[in-house]
Amino acid sequence: MIQAMDLLNTYQLGRKAVYEAIEGLSQEHATWKPAEHVKSIQELVVHIGGAERFWLSTLGFEVLDFPTSNELSDGVAFAEGMENIIANHLQKMSQVQFNEKISTERGDLSMAWLVKRVTQHMFYHLGTLVYLRLLVEPDWESEAGLSTWQKAVDSFSSLVATE
Repeated sequence: MIQAMDLLNTYQLGRKAVYEAIEGLSQEHATWKPAEHVKSIQELVVHIGGAERFWLSTLGFEVLDFPTSNELSDGVAFAEGMENIIANHLQKMSQVQFNEKISTERGDLSMAWLVKRVTQHMFYHLGTLVYLRLLVEPDWESEAGLSTWQKAVDSFSSLVATE
């Protein structure tokens, strides 16, 4: 059984990789899109927080409103706010509460399931964030977020493997 604090630490390592991947990015580069149907870096940051918002609200937790601008700083503040909501709830929950199933319109879900789901989702989009960053800034030091990302992925993989 995955321990709540182990999963929280892995989730936060993944989040650190996201923040490292966008650190120092200009607003112009944050909102650039290679094609109309592709999300910008700023939109991906909001999307990551938005998935957390969706699942937290599905489980009945209070959530933040979406940002009303396309400013990267607002997107980051939203993502950080959602991260804080998850962290605050996990730090207050017992292991039993963490694994307790809650009946929702999406089925019986737990906070353990939610954190695993949003962590996987974040890892999925992190590669796109790094790729888009390299498209707009070819000289960007791509190692910035990847060593943290590798630690987070390795940590998550070992946690999931022990279930």
